Amino acid sequence: MRLSKYKLLSYRTLKQVNSAIKSPFRLLKRQFSSQIQICIIGSGPSAFYTAQTLLKNHQGVHIDMFEKLPSPFGLVRYGVAPDHPEVKNVINTFTEVAKNTRFSFLGNVCIGRDIILRELQEAYSVIIWVCFYFHSMINFLFYKAYGTAVDRRLDIPGESTDIPEPVIDCLSRSKVKNVILIGRRGPLHVAFTLKEIRELSKLHITSSQSKCFINLLPKDVFSVTMGTSDQIQELLSELPRPRRRLTEFLLKMHNSSDHKTNHTAYPVYHCNLQFLRFPKEIVSNGEHHSDKNRSIVSHIKLATVKLNGPTGLHQQGVIDDTQPLETLPCGLVVRSIGYRGVRIDPDLPFDEQRGVILCKDNNGRVVDLPQISYSFSLSPMYCAGWIKRGPIGVIADTAVDARQTAETILKDLSEFEKRGHVDVLNKRGLSVIQRYLNERNIHVVKFKNWERIDEAEKLAGQILDKPREKLTTIQSMLKTAFTDIEQPK
Repeated sequence: MRLSKYKLLSYRTLKQVNSAIKSPFRLLKRQFSSQIQICIIGSGPSAFYTAQTLLKNHQGVHIDMFEKLPSPFGLVRYGVAPDHPEVKNVINTFTEVAKNTRFSFLGNVCIGRDIILRELQEAYSVIIWVCFYFHSMINFLFYKAYGTAVDRRLDIPGESTDIPEPVIDCLSRSKVKNVILIGRRGPLHVAFTLKEIRELSKLHITSSQSKCFINLLPKDVFSVTMGTSDQIQELLSELPRPRRRLTEFLLKMHNSSDHKTNHTAYPVYHCNLQFLRFPKEIVSNGEHHSDKNRSIVSHIKLATVKLNGPTGLHQQGVIDDTQPLETLPCGLVVRSIGYRGVRIDPDLPFDEQRGVILCKDNNGRVVDLPQISYSFSLSPMYCAGWIKRGPIGVIADTAVDARQTAETILKDLSEFEKRGHVDVLNKRGLSVIQRYLNERNIHVVKFKNWERIDEAEKLAGQILDKPREKLTTIQSMLKTAFTDIEQPK
């Protein structure tokens, strides 16, 4: 009898070993919690594409996505031009990800303030940074109802867009007829795309049935920055195709604008691309804005810039001290010099000069934290999107980059599972973080709460014959999110 029992145990053991050889993860996962707990900080395109790839290719992961705003989707919601609603269709894909039973959205939670990195390390087996907290361009996002800048004023038309009504009302009274874009370098170095400048060149002002004309300044900008006609053609032939097409378009526009200004009346609306200039000083007229204690701009002083190095894409601009400052009269100055990432937690490895997270390689592996500072095993960290590579590229580029990081994570997880790192892979996830959130009285906006906001905005938009009428403050979003559930204090 004992011998029979012993034989039975041996058979079961051998069967388990044989099964493990065929599928190592099936045996290893019994040593760990039911799911590997992963957190993603940020909820923009990079975040959702990363989550999508992980959920699709690893059935044993659960993802918690943290967002400081009550609303998900990042710059798809706040950064896409209102006259390009088709770009926002990707939100449908992201919503499918959010509905996955192995996914949780936690809005209104600011990592670095409400929850710190040390606490994330305690709770999660993998930490992925895709949040691009930024400087500068946030000053321009008010027209998309970014919650922290809703009291700003600017004016562009948009009756059938999702621009909030208070902004449209302000924009409809605009008297702006002349816009000057100031850039340090030349036409060869512009950051906008061919599609963007082409659309600007076709812009018609509906209120006056006028076209907006574009001029490239100074008049000799191409000869100064690129040389003679033959030299320009030779340089164009050596450029990558996207940059070549863009530069050719600018050159054609420049030649065309010279012709038009000689044969037509001065346009009512025009936009000047002022190259080789650097803002040195913004000067007020001594008066103050009526409802804000702010000075009114009178003019801006510009320094002349010269390009150093061989003619090409990598020239650097330096101020030419031999040239006097120019005075440009203006009534409004908008700073639009791009995004710059910022460190959101003092323990986060960060490159302050580039404004990105410090990585070991190009695959998104973040530099290791010093183990001596922690009483528990450290989990690997990764990053994707602009906080990984800088504010370059559109949504399609973001998707490629996010999937690259996700594939790196999957590869590393496979190694962790093979080696049986129980101390890292067996972390408890949200149950740890929820305790901190409760202690700090943080009202978490879950995806079902966001759907209340989404529904309310769409209903308000229907009344105005718009896709949606966005809620323009954090307070109004929270009030809507918790209606009939709980009113945040």
